[in-house]
Amino acid sequence: MNQYKTQMEAAKSGILTPEMKTVAKKESISPDKLREGVASGAIAIPCNIRHASISPEGIGMGLKTKINVNLGISGDCKNYDIEMQKVDLAIKYGAEAIMDLSNYGKTNTFRKELIKKSPAMIGTVPMYDAIGYLEKDLLDITAKDFLRVVTAHAEEGVDFMTIHAGINRRAVEAFRRDKRRMNIVSRGGSLLFAWMMMTGNENPFYEYYDEVLEILREYLIPEKRTVLFSTHITGDLERIADCIVYISNGAVSYCGDKEELTSSYCVVRGERLPEEKSAYAIGLRRSAVGYECLMALSHIGGLPADTVTEAAAIGDVIVYMERNGKYV
Repeated sequence: MNQYKTQMEAAKSGILTPEMKTVAKKESISPDKLREGVASGAIAIPCNIRHASISPEGIGMGLKTKINVNLGISGDCKNYDIEMQKVDLAIKYGAEAIMDLSNYGKTNTFRKELIKKSPAMIGTVPMYDAIGYLEKDLLDITAKDFLRVVTAHAEEGVDFMTIHAGINRRAVEAFRRDKRRMNIVSRGGSLLFAWMMMTGNENPFYEYYDEVLEILREYLIPEKRTVLFSTHITGDLERIADCIVYISNGAVSYCGDKEELTSSYCVVRGERLPEEKSAYAIGLRRSAVGYECLMALSHIGGLPADTVTEAAAIGDVIVYMERNGKYV
């Protein structure tokens, strides 16, 4: 029996998994350096154990840029043979990932064949597939139906998925109140928006996000796998992340342990900020009644007695850092 459940657990225990060795060889770096990257959360190796033909790839700091190819069956391009020819070309020319954006008909027929033959990582967008897979009109689809699609994709061997969890009823209310300058450009987001407006329900990927995570744990972390999340929802990270890679303007601003990031800073509010402390104020915002900013714990000594300090959540750190325009 393996002594670990995920790639990260193995790496933190000093264990080199077969996947790490494969990735290290591809990247021309030492296996130990690769393992250190996995242990710190700077590198992920997305794999679904049911994707038997996969050749593991690493994604993250210090590794080569990976090429992703978008393709899939749609109402305009219904020819399975042509789409499979695209798959063959993607594999021939070395694409490391293939995103199956199929949204028409019985997409699982194409997807199963894709997973069977492709050594590249396979990604999908379950929201695109919901209507065709479930054979229901959008209004008749239930919240649990959407999760069934996620489960189906995981069972088929998909390695990574785009989950539209970012829009919720609070956001919808804001859209309706303040209007948007443009229409929703995301196909999945617009479908979810329409479903929410028609049913009055919360976004199922947001409301039942814990269940989505359980699906991923069951299918994407058996024995020795890692799950990579790319998200704009910092609440997800608070609940499930071990390590965080924070990217701003194309550059890695932070890479390391989640607890280390949040425990290093606090949110500071007060009436008067001493001039000598201004240089340490991150994302400083002043108003008629005082100021607020983010500040490293090592710099809060000497603030006025009426200063209020609060523990910083991940979202606080990112918002203040972005407001500041730099990472300090």
